[in-house]
Amino acid sequence: MIYLQLCFTVGAAPSTADFKGVFSSLWQHVFSALFFLGFVCLLVLASQGRIGLWGYEGALVSAVGVCLKFTVVVMFLSCALLAALTPAAYLGVMVCELEGISKTIPVTGGFLAYYFLKDIYGLRFALVAAAAVVAAATVLLKPSGKQRKEAEKK
Repeated sequence: MIYLQLCFTVGAAPSTADFKGVFSSLWQHVFSALFFLGFVCLLVLASQGRIGLWGYEGALVSAVGVCLKFTVVVMFLSCALLAALTPAAYLGVMVCELEGISKTIPVTGGFLAYYFLKDIYGLRFALVAAAAVVAAATVLLKPSGKQRKEAEKK
């Protein structure tokens, strides 16, 4: 169940293009936006028991409340994973841009830092130090703009 929630959370994360598209299309689709906001307001009112449905208010409140809470939890998990994994994805792209044997230096340095520090300082410190070594080695080995232009000419 946790694996499925993780998959749904990662897949639910909106991209930068999605955010840009929301604001530009909002003015083009005013009726749809108002309908959606009205529907959300109706769900919130239903979850608080403000809408009478001939004796089914309790079941409606429970069902809508669970759905809204699950939606909020998925949204927060999605944003938290997106915020945590964006630097890792950027670092991975930077490692892939390295040429030749240079790609192995950051990864090997990170593994060595983790291996030598985990018994002395503990797991948490060793992981942070390994990530710092990978990031520093990648930044130091990344070719400058001048070096990339020279490599493209060759």
